[in-house]
Amino acid sequence: MIKEQEFIQSLKRIMNLSNVKHLYIALNYAGEMPSILLKISQLSSLIIHPSSLELMLSDKELCKYLNKMIKKLDIDRYSYIIKVKCLLK
Repeated sequence: MIKEQEFIQSLKRIMNLSNVKHLYIALNYAGEMPSILLKISQLSSLIIHPSSLELMLSDKELCKYLNKMIKKLDIDRYSYIIKVKCLLK
């Protein structure tokens, strides 16, 4: 398995993280996401599995960031996306 820093560096080589506005987080990548999310300065829309969201919300710094940045949250519980739109305040 790729270490977290190697994963982030790989992403940075193929894309400019500061240009990412919409992100889909698959269930099996939730472990790498907290440090990556904090590097995405324009993120406003997030699609995520409920258990991945629960894991990430235990991080207070990340929770503050998500409350500030995310305008649209879609919770993907199954193989298709169930759109649950909510505004985090």
